[in-house]
This record gives sequence, structure tokens and C-alpha cells, in this order.
Amino acid sequence: MLAAAVAGYIAGTVISLLLDRMYTGAPVRGPLSLCAGHPLPRFWWSGAIGFVAARGRCAAGCRLPARLWYLPLLGVAAAVLIAVRAVDPRHAALVAVFGTVLLAFIGTDLDRHLLPNRMMYPAVTLAVVLSWAWPDRTALGSLTGGLLGLGLMFAIFMVVPGFGFGDVKLAALLGLVAGVSNTLSALMIGAVAAGLAVLVMLATRRAGMRTAIAYGPYLAIGAFAGMLTL
Repeated sequence: MLAAAVAGYIAGTVISLLLDRMYTGAPVRGPLSLCAGHPLPRFWWSGAIGFVAARGRCAAGCRLPARLWYLPLLGVAAAVLIAVRAVDPRHAALVAVFGTVLLAFIGTDLDRHLLPNRMMYPAVTLAVVLSWAWPDRTALGSLTGGLLGLGLMFAIFMVVPGFGFGDVKLAALLGLVAGVSNTLSALMIGAVAAGLAVLVMLATRRAGMRTAIAYGPYLAIGAFAGMLTL
């Protein structure tokens, strides 16, 4: 369990540091810089610990991205759940791979309200290629789940304002990794998580009735829950 938690923390930290280079056009090589070209503070490599030690600011005093603290902690939670819930090593490996992808989507959507295609399309393609590999599920069950998630979210996208087409594609990925039997429940978990988050933001006055929120992170939570439900 401890090893899983450490691995999750490291994975979340690496994602939080490299996320910009995955989809924004930032240079792939060279020193890491997350704050308007200023050098990262001491202990930047230690994730949430470093964020707290630096008081959330770089050496020049500007605010560091919040993902530097929350992605490592989400990585720990995800890794522990995988260790507890996975039925076999193959299942654990699949959930770990797609869980890492979902962590990245949480970071991109909370940072910029964006679910980038250069990450989405490879993830969906990989989910299709591995549709046969899930325990107690056929490839047809995975593919049908993807179509169900795509269709339901597209219908919502067409009639409910505030959703982006990235959410539609993420719902397709959700269905592919959760399977047809878990797609509806995974979407419901995402909707409930989003509703609770909105209530908290309204209660703390961090958002108003017209504030746009990122829905992708809650779909990611639903997808993760669906992968662990067999």
C-alpha cells in the first residue's frame, strides 16, 4: 500500500511539472519554468510538499499553478484505490495507465478549461486498441460503452449550454474504459461530483450562478470509478 501511494505521488508530481509541455507548445527540452519564465523554487520536484514549502510562489513571487499540489495528492488517492480494488495485475496496470491520462485531463481542464485533442485522440485510440484486455468484459462491451458515453454526452451537449465538445470526447473515453455495464453509473458519479463541487463553490462564494465550471474533472472521476467496478 505504501509503495502504491509513493508511486501515485511521483506520477502526480511528474504530470504536474510536465503538463504544459504535453499540449501547449512549450519547449520539450530545457529547464522547467511554470511561472512566466521565472525559475522554479527550491523543492519544486517534491510536488505538494515543495508547493507548501515555497508557499505557492516562485522565486520572483508570482503564484505557481495549483496543480503542483493537488495532482500529487490525487495520484496518491488513485494509486491506493487501485491497490485495494484491482482484481489482478492486468486490471491494475490498465487502470494505472488510463488513471494517469485522467489525472492529466483533470489538470488541463482545471487550469485552462481545455481537454486537448493531442492528448484525447491518443487516449481514445489506446482505449479502443485495449478494449479486449479488461477482465470480465469483451471488446464489444468496451466499444459499446464508448458509443453509449459518446451518444449520451453529445445529446447533453446539444441541449444544455455550458458543455464543450471536449466533454463529449471524454465521455466516449469514459465508456470505453468503464464498459457498457458501468457507463451510466460512471456518468452519474461524474454528475453528482460536479453538483457537489458547484454547491461548495456557491457556498464559499468562489463561483456564481453564471460562472462556467470545468466538467472534465468530474467525468474523469466517474471514469476512474467505472474502471474499478467489475
